[in-house]
Formats: sequence, C-alpha cells, structure tokens
Amino acid sequence: MANDDIQNLLRTAIQAAQGGNKAIARHILDQVIDQDPDNEMAWLWKASVAETTTERRDCLQRVVTINPDNERAARALEQLERVAPAPPPPRERPPSAATPRLGALEIEQAMPVHRTRDELSVDLEREALLAAIERRRRQRMPSLVVLIGVLAVAMIVVGLVLLWDYIATHKDGATPTPIPEAPAAAIPTVGTQAPAFVTPTPVGGVLITIPAMETLPGTWTPTATWTLSPLPAASATPVPLEDYTLLVSGKRDDEPEWLLYTMSAAGDAEERIPLQLAPAGDEAGGLTLIQAYDAAYSPDGQQIVFTGRVSQVQVQDAATVTVEFEELFIAPAAGGQIQRLTTLEADNAKGAFWSPDGEQIVFASDVDGDFDIYLVSVNGGQPWAITFNNADDRQPAWSPDGLTIAFASDQGGPGFLEVWSMTADSANLKQLTDDANNSYAPAWSPDGYYIAFVSDRRVDTDLYVMNADGTGERLLTLSDDRFEERDPAWSPDGSWIAFSSNRGGALFDLYLIRPDGSDLQQVTVDRGENRYVTWMP
Repeated sequence: MANDDIQNLLRTAIQAAQGGNKAIARHILDQVIDQDPDNEMAWLWKASVAETTTERRDCLQRVVTINPDNERAARALEQLERVAPAPPPPRERPPSAATPRLGALEIEQAMPVHRTRDELSVDLEREALLAAIERRRRQRMPSLVVLIGVLAVAMIVVGLVLLWDYIATHKDGATPTPIPEAPAAAIPTVGTQAPAFVTPTPVGGVLITIPAMETLPGTWTPTATWTLSPLPAASATPVPLEDYTLLVSGKRDDEPEWLLYTMSAAGDAEERIPLQLAPAGDEAGGLTLIQAYDAAYSPDGQQIVFTGRVSQVQVQDAATVTVEFEELFIAPAAGGQIQRLTTLEADNAKGAFWSPDGEQIVFASDVDGDFDIYLVSVNGGQPWAITFNNADDRQPAWSPDGLTIAFASDQGGPGFLEVWSMTADSANLKQLTDDANNSYAPAWSPDGYYIAFVSDRRVDTDLYVMNADGTGERLLTLSDDRFEERDPAWSPDGSWIAFSSNRGGALFDLYLIRPDGSDLQQVTVDRGENRYVTWMP
C-alpha cells in the first residue's frame, strides 16, 4: 500500500476517534498497522481508543519502543502503571525430561501448613465430636417444637380464663380492683421512634425518604456519617434575575473585535466597559489594545482581570515590524485605565481566575510552546508554572476554599481533554473525568461541592455537573441537532448556571439553567457573539 494511502487511512481513523466511533477507529488503525507496523502515530491513536487497560498499555509500550523520546507516551504509560500495574508474567517451570512423581513424604513436605499425624488425629476426633453434637441438636429440635406449642396453648387458655373473669366481673356490676402501677424505674426504656432520614443522592437525582424505624433501644446512638450536600436549590425568596450582573465577552455588529460588556441576568441594561491603555512609552510600552475578552471578577467585585490581545511596533533585525501577542490586564470593574499584569508576549494567555483570597491569579499560556498552568501575583512580577509536562493544560478554576485548582488537560492521552485537579503547589494530581472525546471548562459551585463542565462525549458538546471528587456525573442539557454548549459559570448563590450556546442560531448566546437541569432560559437574542460569562460577586 502506498504511503499516501496509509496516511489517508490514518486521517480517517483519527476523525473516527475524534467523533467517538472507537470501534471503527480501531478497525482502520489495525489496517494501518498491518501495512506499517512502526507507525508511531497509529499506535498512539490506537492507545486512545483501546477497549482495555492491557491493550492500551501494550500500544503505549509499542510507541515507546518505536520512539523512546516520545515523552507523552512514556508519561501516560507511567501513569497507567501507577493506576493498574501490569500483571507479573507466569513463572516458568525449569525444563526437565519428565515430571517426577511425588511420594507421600514429598507431598506432606510440600503442603503450606505442616501438621503431625497426632494433630491430624485430633482434628478428625474434633470433627467427629462436632458431628455428634449436631446430630443431638437435630434430635432435640422436635422436642423443642412440641414444648413451644404446649406453652403457646397454655398461654391461650390462661388468656381465655382471664377474659371470662373480666366479662363476669363487669356483668355483675363490680368495679375491678385497679392494678398498681409499677415504679417508673422498673419499666424498661424502649426508646422513641427514629426520625425519617434522607438518603444521599447523586447530582440531579431524586431524594428518597425512608420510613422511620419502629423502635430502637434507648441506649442506641446512631453513628455519625458524612452526607453529601444536596444540589443548591433556589432560595425561598429567589433573587430576581434583574438583580444579578453578568460580565461577558461580546462581539457586536458595530464592533469588529471582542470587547467586554455587563448586563443583568435577565439580558437587559447592557453596557460596554471602557478600557484605556496607559500612554505610549509608559506602562503600556507602546501597545495598542486590539481585543479584550475572557474576563473574571476579583473576589470583592471591585476589579476585573482579562485577556488583552495587543499589537506593538518592534525593531527586529534592523527592521521595524508590528507584532501581536496576548497578555493579562487588570482594570477597575467599571472600566478605566488598565494595568498590564504579565509581560510574556505569548501567542495565548487565557482563562485568568482570581484566588479566593484575592492575592494571586491562575491562568494558562503557551509561552513555552504548549499550554501550561501559571500563577502570578496580583501585583505583577514573573509568573511561575505549576504544571510541568508536554501536555495541553488549560482553563484553570480555583475552588472556593482556595485549596484546589481544577483544569482541563490531555496528559491522560494526547488530543483528548479531561478534567483534572491539583493543589496550587502542583501536588495531589487527580483525574476527575474519563470518557470519550473531550471534557473541559470546569466551574466550581459556590459551596465547592460540585463542578460543572462541558463534554462532547455524545458528539455535540453538552453541559454536565459532577461531584467535586469526579463521581455522580449528571447530564443537564441534551440536544440532538449538534448544538454546542460552552463556558459554564455558577451564580453566587448556586441557584443558576450560565453558559453559552448556539442552540438558538448560528452565533453563541447566553443561557441560564438550574443545577438540576430545569428552567432553561435564553438571556441574549440577536446580539452578536456572547462568550466567557462570569457573575459579579
């Protein structure tokens, strides 16, 4: 088969894998490997669509054999070995002409527990004694049944006699002698009826109330157990949508580039945020702001951080050229003069997110070639990386308690994003999602119990919610027409999730939905593109 034909087959297999058709992808990749056994890319993609851990491990080992410098495959293989170590190879028997027949003494010596003949005799006598006791117990069973029956009949007769005496006494008009009450201390405490309780339920599930138990001993104390908080629900007095303020990145018909806007969660009162660079030669360094997007509020709502795409005139090799790059900027929430936060001059600097204490900002940048997660002080200075790999790490989100950062990464398999978490010191790395295609854009609920994210595991990208530990995934939106959801963000009280979607037309509009998947509402209509929504605290 010609090399062009192999490449065409490989591209077809990759498209099938990206579309979630793993069986078709495996079949085509097998054809490619049959024609080109050392095709590194084919083995790598076969690892991503493998059905079993063993098959994936074999594919990754093949990749490393073909190219020992493939760090991503080596890293994935190392992680796979930590999660599920390869089974040890079967122990080989030493070669021999014939297997000797073991005698009785050899068999006894080969037994894992050595016992003498006296001990064996004692065991046999013990077993015989137990068998005799069991036979006697069974022989006594009929007598015991008869005795219980006799006692039951006697109790019935006594009850009938007492009943007859009671009837006769009242018939003659006599007043029965009251039975003296026993002292309270003489009455055994039975306990009170246990209250009904609610079982823990997965995200978006149904609460099931279990009926109360009848009685429990008074000394019984239930063991305290941790129960996952239920999904945030609308408060008794819900906040009107008009009272929420949304910050969005918009591209309007009368503006050629992305800019920042505020509006109410009802979609009205839209205002553009005015942003001004410092004078040329000062802090801005001769920059020209082209676009502003992907913004986030500070914890106190007084400032915003955003991605600014800028141009700058530079001298390179004795020639004057205009270059474009992205940096992070900080500005007052109402707009005004902006402050340059980073000086990376990278192609991309995105996903800025404030730490809960307002001291640091986490973001993603490809300044070193691939996307990594960085931290930078709000006062500026040199950012430092907290992910160190050749994978694509992006879209970080800080947990409300400040302990954990969730982010999207393909370090589990090249080209396929999943949601991961780690601490700010790069420790406690954990993969939270593991499904077909991509899962990304994590967003923490205000109480820290849940994470919303989007995934194209069902071909089109839908909105999901899961527990913060990665369990209890629940689909919130479902579209059969390949509509796409993006950029989830929780309201401050946890009663809404805002997101972008093109389900209403060719462009992305803003939508709201309850965390249980109910009450879907469209916020913007025919107002250009609307992305990267965030709520004012």
